[in-house]
Amino acid sequence: MIAINGYQAVVEQCLKVLKIPEKKILLLAHVFEWNIDLIKNIFDENILGNTRNYHIEGIGIDLGEDHNLPSLQRMYKMYDKFFPYIGEMTRKKNGKYILDIGANVGDTLAAMWNHTDDDFIVIEPVREFFELLLQNVERLGNTGRVYAERAFITDKTEELYQVKRGKGATAHKERININTDEVIPNQSVDGLIKSKGIAFEDVDLLKIDTDGFDADCIFAAKELLRDGNALLYWENYVETFAQYQQYKDAYALLVNENYTSFFCFDNWGNYLCKADKEILISIMDYVRRTYTGCIGNTFGYFDVLACKSEDRELCENIIQKYAGQYPLWRITVDEVAKR
Repeated sequence: MIAINGYQAVVEQCLKVLKIPEKKILLLAHVFEWNIDLIKNIFDENILGNTRNYHIEGIGIDLGEDHNLPSLQRMYKMYDKFFPYIGEMTRKKNGKYILDIGANVGDTLAAMWNHTDDDFIVIEPVREFFELLLQNVERLGNTGRVYAERAFITDKTEELYQVKRGKGATAHKERININTDEVIPNQSVDGLIKSKGIAFEDVDLLKIDTDGFDADCIFAAKELLRDGNALLYWENYVETFAQYQQYKDAYALLVNENYTSFFCFDNWGNYLCKADKEILISIMDYVRRTYTGCIGNTFGYFDVLACKSEDRELCENIIQKYAGQYPLWRITVDEVAKR
């Protein structure tokens, strides 16, 4: 709430007359005149920029102290805005579960929560993120829809890893040779699904965001990809040449398991194109050249939605709906009046 002089009376009206719960009054700011620039600054600083109570699709979650999602979404209007549409896709499928690998503090969970009827299995290895994830699950209320686990997802379950934190809200796993208190349990996607007694055909979506280790997670889901019909959405971030080779092998695996359509988005959320395996490699080559200094930096990674043939039309229709929210031209006031 932002109010001019006499805001105490406005608050009283909200609480007693309009019956608005007190917890919904997020901010009281006493300003002396209605200045739109001032109001915008107050809103941006205290609401949009408040990482401890950030709102995603109407849901308030605690992002922690240094999460960069608010600033990115203010700068790039399409950033992480496709997830509600992915949730909408799952309502048109026959499964019951969404697997969120690299769930962070629950921001993707919040984005899809009101747009799907599925239950969630959320996996996050970083202790700080996992603790916030659990708190945010509690804030959602219906905690029976969410199972959370702290683990690394990998196809190499015999290896040992520990967390390596990056800037902001990023982190990835780092291989180590000895067992320490920092080692986090490893699981494969297939093993996790089986341990929960879930049939592969009951998984609607496998979402992966592990800062360069998404190919590992794809290989950890071979049985799901072969025997199920899950949509697959991953962040194609390549830091090393070894990861580059892994992604190429992962593309081949997906094609072999009848994933025939790939839909690519740049890392700002803007839809790029529909692709096949060779186009995926071409886009990855393009991104890699930006890291070598050969060309200017345009986007640093890309996201991919993959599906089998039976879901191709579903994906195409939802992507068209998503892209339609961001028209290719600016509509002027005169054009709106004519309509």
